[in-house]
Amino acid sequence: MNEQFECFVRDVYKPDESIAKWKINKKIETLNYYENKNVTVLFLNIDVSKKVYHKGKKRNVYISAERLKNLLRNKYSKKIQNYFADNIFHMTDDEKEFKELYPIVVSYLDDYNTEKDDNKKRVRRCNRYEV
Repeated sequence: MNEQFECFVRDVYKPDESIAKWKINKKIETLNYYENKNVTVLFLNIDVSKKVYHKGKKRNVYISAERLKNLLRNKYSKKIQNYFADNIFHMTDDEKEFKELYPIVVSYLDDYNTEKDDNKKRVRRCNRYEV
């Protein structure tokens, strides 16, 4: 697997200590079946006026975010070989998670944006993770 891609996935889940390492490893393993490791980042304006308690996460989440995630995951999980636990779409669903994840995602975007001077792409240094 592309080391940078694996680092990105691990960094995305790093702030959420409630996710077991085996689940992250399994997500990475199933994503490894695909040659294409492109990630698309979307910044969406969503309705944050209504929250609901999520039993699994043991916290309140935005209803609109939860509905959108479930809609996309349900639709595409059936079309993806080796699908595992929401490995096709990740989205923050509360303000705390957004504030934790935003700087991580932006750091990867910054690292892969083309520099103006020499048009070379920067390479992000990947921390080794315990698996």
